[in-house]
Amino acid sequence: MKRVIYLWSVIIASLILAGCSKKTVMIGEMDMDFTNVDFKDGRTGNQVTLNTEQSVEIYNTLEDIEFVKEGTNESRTGWDYWIAFMKDSELVKEFGIHGNDILEYDGYLYKAKDASIDTDYFNSYFYTTFHARVIGTESGLLISPDNDTMEASSSDKISVGLNGTKIYDQNNNEIDQDDLMLGDRIKITYNGMIAESYPAQISAHQIEVVERNIIIEGYLAIIDDLYKDDSALNSDIALIAFDTSEWINLTDEEKQAILTIVRDRYGFEVIEGTFDELAEEGLIDKDKLYFPNGILIKISELDYNEKKQVLSGSMKKWRSGSGAIGADFKAKFEENTWTITKENMWIS
Repeated sequence: MKRVIYLWSVIIASLILAGCSKKTVMIGEMDMDFTNVDFKDGRTGNQVTLNTEQSVEIYNTLEDIEFVKEGTNESRTGWDYWIAFMKDSELVKEFGIHGNDILEYDGYLYKAKDASIDTDYFNSYFYTTFHARVIGTESGLLISPDNDTMEASSSDKISVGLNGTKIYDQNNNEIDQDDLMLGDRIKITYNGMIAESYPAQISAHQIEVVERNIIIEGYLAIIDDLYKDDSALNSDIALIAFDTSEWINLTDEEKQAILTIVRDRYGFEVIEGTFDELAEEGLIDKDKLYFPNGILIKISELDYNEKKQVLSGSMKKWRSGSGAIGADFKAKFEENTWTITKENMWIS
């Protein structure tokens, strides 16, 4: 009897150990002799066959990641990538990739323990990426690609189709299209096809917010408030001039993004210049104190409290010596929007 109990104990222990050994997998520990990889994008159905060098690179991105068993694959209805390691035409091993941390293998799902899967590298076989600035959100997504990109050589403005597009914030959380803000710097993944219209058109596979500078929308909110106030000053104008000499917390690129958005929003030519600079160019009649073809907007004496997300200062719209308005203002960012309050308002 004792011998029977002992044998059953050994068998049970062996089964437990065997089960434990299968709770984690590492591709690098598998015996795989392969010559190429069949690589498929589960979201588009596109498939490529990689040569030996490319196949080894795919293997290298996965070999040292330890995956821990989570359960069967019955809870998943699809996969992002399918990787089949082949020995000539014979299948060696095949794996599904879900997101950047789930491996599907032999009917089970395994979660990456301490590392993530390099999906950017996987995307490079099917897609191309570039960086851009968001310059429009009201009628779909409009972007301005970075100057050093191939896309910028096609057009300075691109309309982005978002059908089925995954959008992520800086913390890799999925967000909605409405969460994108003017001035956001984003990384766009798409299939490389550009429709040569104006603006140019692409369809995005994925968008990631790389940098969020909410102060850009703060400036735009102040400008919009000032532009709409006393609209009679805007009568018959052909351009809007901005004195940007005191604008703070902005790079030159971000300033240009603001001016581009203003140009598109109001439909006028937009230039930079102080009162004296515009007078020297002959745009302002300094003797008669008159700007015949435009208005000059000046936002100055600025202070930005980053912790409280409050931008304060002085705002002025000028057309002539007897046609100008201004005020002190405080702009506060809360609930994903800028609210402006004004005091010490004046008019001339």
